[in-house]
Amino acid sequence: MSNANDNFAPPKGFRFSYFENSRGQQIRYGHAKTTVEKPLGTMVLGPGYGESGEKFFELMNDLTAAGYNVYVMDWMGQGGSDRKDKNDPHKPYDVPNFMDHHCDDLHQFATKVIEVPKDQKIGYMGFSMGGHIGTRFAERYNYIFDAMSLNASYFDMNSRGVPRSAVGSVVASFRAVGKGGDYIPGGGPWSADKHDFKSNRKTSDAERHRRFVELYQNKTDIQLGDFTVDWVGNSMSSLKRVNRKATLKKIITPTHISICGKDKLVSVSAQKRAVKHLFNAASDYYPKSKHEIWIERDAIRSPWLENVKRFFEPIMQDKMEPVRIGRIVMGPPPPSVTPKRRR
Repeated sequence: MSNANDNFAPPKGFRFSYFENSRGQQIRYGHAKTTVEKPLGTMVLGPGYGESGEKFFELMNDLTAAGYNVYVMDWMGQGGSDRKDKNDPHKPYDVPNFMDHHCDDLHQFATKVIEVPKDQKIGYMGFSMGGHIGTRFAERYNYIFDAMSLNASYFDMNSRGVPRSAVGSVVASFRAVGKGGDYIPGGGPWSADKHDFKSNRKTSDAERHRRFVELYQNKTDIQLGDFTVDWVGNSMSSLKRVNRKATLKKIITPTHISICGKDKLVSVSAQKRAVKHLFNAASDYYPKSKHEIWIERDAIRSPWLENVKRFFEPIMQDKMEPVRIGRIVMGPPPPSVTPKRRR
């Protein structure tokens, strides 16, 4: 096997394109059509921090084979989208309210860019930071996506025993001396040396891990470094909102949450709490999975994918018209689109 792209080939007919967001930034996205005669619907993928569309080729192949047309969007500041500073491209997009900017871009993407037949429904799959953005998005727009899957979602950071107040104090101290734009202590630009398999916190699948390290080594333009202090501080402000009971109770989009038991990057307890307060949520727990269940070993990944597809299929096939087309959403969705709650 020569490189990651040989092994994780894009779906047949896949292509990357760009659109300009409301702030004049170029956002890259990819699209693949299913070959199934009667598609189940359209699926939009929201990557995690530092991820690019190329990392989801395997999943896109799975979804197109299952009957979905699939789109993936690189968030502003990562993947093939514009960077905050083209002269320092490993620094993330960390401006105040950057999560709101991502929601704005997702709304433009879902309503103005992607092409969906009028009678076809749209699902959203968010991964880590993409799950956080999806949650914020569903609070603001409950009439775009018919269902969403949040995977290892960033409802809160996993500070590994460090009190939240201490994290906030470190952020404040760095900002006080004008170092908010610096990498967090111990952080820096992307480097393959930081991605040793034995110490990685993302997957227990050695081959998938190797392939993705190679992918980023070979495509230097999609590399992104560690968090900056401002990214942490500004994301903490967004976390406060996403964890309010009032915020979660506004969300009526049918939601499936996949929780990874060995997750060392985001909080497991925060995800479990979200399930309790979301009106229309189901969850599955994977005790042996690390953070990125979508690239875990098959013994974990395959059941996860089947559970996610099983969640989406009855909603996407329901004869009720898509939520974005004239359906008045004033309260809880009807029983026909309410998933069975799993704990």
